[in-house]
Amino acid sequence: MNWLARHRRLAFAVICLFWTAMIFAGYFFPTLPFISMPWRGEQSFEDLLRKEGRKTPTHDDLIFLGIDQQSLQLDATIGKEEIAGNRAFELMTERPFPWSREVWALLLDRL
Repeated sequence: MNWLARHRRLAFAVICLFWTAMIFAGYFFPTLPFISMPWRGEQSFEDLLRKEGRKTPTHDDLIFLGIDQQSLQLDATIGKEEIAGNRAFELMTERPFPWSREVWALLLDRL
């Protein structure tokens, strides 16, 4: 058997470390020779995508909801009587965040 067949994991680890070092060198030292050109090209491509991007119009029927840690704690922001009077709030306080489909259905009906 040859050496490479016996030490496949070591060879794979060396290859991974080499490319990881190359990526870090390109990120932290963008002026290094032979690294700056591909790195600058990749950054220019990202800038082009952000600038040109998708030109389709936005849809009015899409709504993005931001759920942060503070909004997950209903007891601090909403009163107990309001939680008791709303089925969605009751379900949201019973179980942690990955809520059941019933909660999402109630929220969508409300929207």
